[in-house]
Amino acid sequence: MADDYSDFIIQEPETTLRIRLLERFQSQPFLMAGWMGTFGALIYGAYRFKTKGATIKPSVFAVQLRVFAQGAIVGSLTLGMLYETYRKQVAKRNEKTKN
Repeated sequence: MADDYSDFIIQEPETTLRIRLLERFQSQPFLMAGWMGTFGALIYGAYRFKTKGATIKPSVFAVQLRVFAQGAIVGSLTLGMLYETYRKQVAKRNEKTKN
């Protein structure tokens, strides 16, 4: 037979969830901070729901918890955008001073 290597496929090794999350954290740290804030809000909400007693209706509590969790994401993304804007402006300023 001729040297036919077309039936061999080079496959990249599969990346694990841990490796993909670490890569995502390095590329977008504020997004990951938002995720952690949301999970923290959910854990705190579950704890408060268990220990709150009969002081508030569950539907009202769920709405308040949702707003708190969404605020964590929006806040971290806003901080990330402000950081990137600041970083780009500083880079432009440094480039102008070099020229």
